[in-house]
Amino acid sequence: MTPNDSVCFLHRNYGMVGLGEVTRFETDSPAAADVWWEALCDDLEHETEMPDAEATGPVAFGSFTFDPDRSSSRSVMILPKTIIGRWPGYSWLTQLSWDSITDDSPHQQSVPRPPG
Repeated sequence: MTPNDSVCFLHRNYGMVGLGEVTRFETDSPAAADVWWEALCDDLEHETEMPDAEATGPVAFGSFTFDPDRSSSRSVMILPKTIIGRWPGYSWLTQLSWDSITDDSPHQQSVPRPPG
């Protein structure tokens, strides 16, 4: 992961890391996020190394406020440019774009410094 511009979902020995950002959607409504996601998937170009494997296509990382009426923060969904995933039995790379997909792999990042 990078210090900025990355998101992740990890649990035990599996999960996904998202790098970069194609787009984001901020809302106060999970229903509005669902409509946004459906429309976005209709227009999105994506390529994965394992098209028949579960969870290897487009994935948005989301964080939803528990009570939007009592929070100044909004819910947000982020669609990353690159998803690197590991599931039981396989690993994959998915790249996302509005236009064409490049063959460039993600650049190796330096190891983040631990907090002081």
